[in-house]
Amino acid sequence: MTAYQRSEIIASGKLAKKLGAVLSNLTSGRSKRIVISRNNKLEAVILPVEDYEQLENAANTLEHTEIARVISRRAREKATVSLEKLLSEEGIHPDEI
Repeated sequence: MTAYQRSEIIASGKLAKKLGAVLSNLTSGRSKRIVISRNNKLEAVILPVEDYEQLENAANTLEHTEIARVISRRAREKATVSLEKLLSEEGIHPDEI
């Protein structure tokens, strides 16, 4: 679990009243992130758009890396399944395609 500084956490009600100032702090770099709490429970994090886009790109890169790893492993296995067997396993009759 990530640790948050007290200065990063804001109650949802207070955020509603101070959204403009909070956004200004994020876009200026004075705040790295804002953690929103509701009923003393951490609910969400607000990040600058650039940081969010970096996270999204990193997640996509990890996903593509995992897909490439799976493809590479399967290519080494050289396992094949006939179309007929695949259709049969899926309950599809060849005349249906």
